[in-house]
Amino acid sequence: IETTGELVVVGYTTSTNFPKTTGAYVSPASGAEDAFVAKYNSKLSKMIFGAYVGGAATDKPWDVVITRNDGTNDIVVTGETASANFPTKSGSYKQARQGGVDAFVFRMANNGSDLKFSTYFGGASGDDRAYSLGDSATNQVLICGVTTSNDMPTTSSVLYKTALGGSDGFVARIGSTGGTLEYSTYYGGNGNDRCTAIG
Repeated sequence: IETTGELVVVGYTTSTNFPKTTGAYVSPASGAEDAFVAKYNSKLSKMIFGAYVGGAATDKPWDVVITRNDGTNDIVVTGETASANFPTKSGSYKQARQGGVDAFVFRMANNGSDLKFSTYFGGASGDDRAYSLGDSATNQVLICGVTTSNDMPTTSSVLYKTALGGSDGFVARIGSTGGTLEYSTYYGGNGNDRCTAIG
């Protein structure tokens, strides 16, 4: 929910006629299941914009936050993609898929017209899914989820730099412009673990 009371909804669709609006972002390539971002007025009586974001395979968003700290009310979305051509932006952290399923993070302009950044996140040896988002006071993007990759990117100062066994949870922070991985860690034990929410 934005400070104005407008509502932002994300999800995924297989519909070929899912409502989109003139001027809103639509990916050049779309597949069987695409992510959507829709904004409505506070009374749900009007769609302000409807946008598609996706590649040729399955793309599923799992969380959304609004960047209130800098006054932009931009829309940040995370989830998972199996698409090798998920739309990324120049200057973003990873512009190529690393493994079978990778996490994604993108920041969309408040009016839905464009992606300000869009990046993959994950390792090459397994699947990586981001389930939850948070943002810091200076708009770094926090994500958490689950990985089966033993080569997920981690950073030097974190607690767990290597895979711990089974599927692991992960926590990562991406810079406010989407171009840098500020920290990333595995989290878990020798069984199956996942992180499902972050604040």
